[in-house]
Amino acid sequence: MGFVIVGFILLLSSLIAIFEFYTMRNTVSRIVVNDIDNINSTAELVDITESYNRRIIALLQDTSIDVKSEISAIKSDKTFFKNLDTIRKNIEFYYSNKLLNRTLDRTLLNIVDSVRYTYFAHIYHIAQLQNKVDSAFVPYDWYMETFFPNHTKLIGHIKELSKDSHEAFISHSQSLNESFRRSLMPCIVAVVIGIILLFLFNYFLNFYFLSPLEKITKGINSYIVTKRSYDYNLTSDDEMQDLNDSVRELITENRKLIKEKNQ
Repeated sequence: MGFVIVGFILLLSSLIAIFEFYTMRNTVSRIVVNDIDNINSTAELVDITESYNRRIIALLQDTSIDVKSEISAIKSDKTFFKNLDTIRKNIEFYYSNKLLNRTLDRTLLNIVDSVRYTYFAHIYHIAQLQNKVDSAFVPYDWYMETFFPNHTKLIGHIKELSKDSHEAFISHSQSLNESFRRSLMPCIVAVVIGIILLFLFNYFLNFYFLSPLEKITKGINSYIVTKRSYDYNLTSDDEMQDLNDSVRELITENRKLIKEKNQ
């Protein structure tokens, strides 16, 4: 029964450990990939926004560029939204995960919304440029007073998102380390309990079985050598008591037979 209990506890701890580690492995892998993906995506958002700015400056400086086709190409470019949607999906996964810091992830979602709204304003201002060009107006004032301030604001939001994404990566790493340590606790507790039970089982095995068997064996050897009566007594009421009584009875009968033979 002792071996069964110890074996069951160790088996249960092993199953818990396997389940926790399997869950942690999948979660950790996805979180790490998402964090790296967010950092790369925010860097790409900055590149896309800066490229728009360069293209707008080129439109203002080079009259040979087809303004309508260039502005249409900028407006139809979905790369910015694809990267932003990827970041949002990753953050929503963080927010739904109980292992991570939800307050930080909520802040990230707010920044993503700020980037999206500012980008909408950016595209709206770019669309305004087409109307100004159609009216034969060279919009340098529009660039300095309308477009560039919004461009600066958009870059600021993206850099803030990038900064918080790096902080989220560090925070997630710390949260996962703590979760990993917590996932080890059931296994450690089960192993400690198993070790304690093994010591207790070893103690009772020695006290109730091995020690009585050793004394019974010494009593038998003493009888064989000295022919003295068997005088070892047990106070237990189990199989060892039955064995001891059987050995005493056998030795008593043997002494009687030897005594009768000698007479």
